[in-house]
Amino acid sequence: TFCYPVSRTLFRLRKKRLHKNQITLTFYRIQLSNSLAFAIGLFQLFVILAFMLGLFKTWSCGLLLGMHLVSTLSVYKQLLNPYEPPNYLLWAAVPLLGSLIALFILRDRDQLFTLPSLVTRRGQ
Repeated sequence: TFCYPVSRTLFRLRKKRLHKNQITLTFYRIQLSNSLAFAIGLFQLFVILAFMLGLFKTWSCGLLLGMHLVSTLSVYKQLLNPYEPPNYLLWAAVPLLGSLIALFILRDRDQLFTLPSLVTRRGQ
């Protein structure tokens, strides 16, 4: 079935127990301290929360697009070799990158379920 390769890949990753240093060295070619990794994760959390709530759309959509672009481009070698496991799973990032580009372009028209539009509707 379709879930078999995914579960096999997750098992292999759990078996290796990749730590943040191994991941950042493998994909981003940098080594982070624990405090810097925590700060980056906290920053990403605030960007995602602002994006989900529809706040600061230019900044939140732009930063989210930038973060995803960096993470997608960092695995370009795996994307160019999709037939070795688990590389084909990374192709899910490409359509998401396209949708984030579309969201960034259309950010001013996006009013559905955003916090500012809900507050404006409630006030009327």
